[in-house]
Formats: sequence, C-alpha cells, structure tokens
Amino acid sequence: MESEPEHIEAVFVLEDDISKVDYQHRFDNGDDLIYQLADEIYRCYQQEAEQYSILGDVKTAEIKRKVSNKIHEELDKAYNSALKRDSTITKSIDA
Repeated sequence: MESEPEHIEAVFVLEDDISKVDYQHRFDNGDDLIYQLADEIYRCYQQEAEQYSILGDVKTAEIKRKVSNKIHEELDKAYNSALKRDSTITKSIDA
C-alpha cells in the first residue's frame, strides 16, 4: 500500500442558545447530535473504504464497508426506535 487515507476532523456543539442551532454543526439536543455523529462516522468509513480500494487494499476496504454498513443499520434501528417511543408518548398525552 502506498499511503494511508487522509483523516477528517470535525467539531460539533451542543448549543444552549437555540438561535445558534443549525443542525449541521450546532444542535439543541443530544439525540440529534448523536444521530449526526453516527452519520458522520458512517460517511468517514465509506470514504476510507473508497480510498483503500483506490490504493489497492481490497481487504481493508471491505472491512471498512462492513463496519460502515453496520453503523448505518444500528443508526436506523435507533432512529426508528426513538420515533416509535416519541409517537407512543405523543399518543398517550393526546389521549
């Protein structure tokens, strides 16, 4: 392998001032921040898989793809679970 893939750095903020929230870098609640971080990790693994593939390291690329897909599956499960929980709470309050 010629070189390592480049690394990515990002900063995310849990913001108290709702007027500063943009849901890309600043979030007003922990759930949204967690989903964004998981999505960013997924994208990073996908990008690394592509870079390893270009460098000819097919085995590492496949491992990165599998990890990213697992992250995406778990993120979907967590998101859907949260939606069901919120829906149940809303229905209970409305009843």
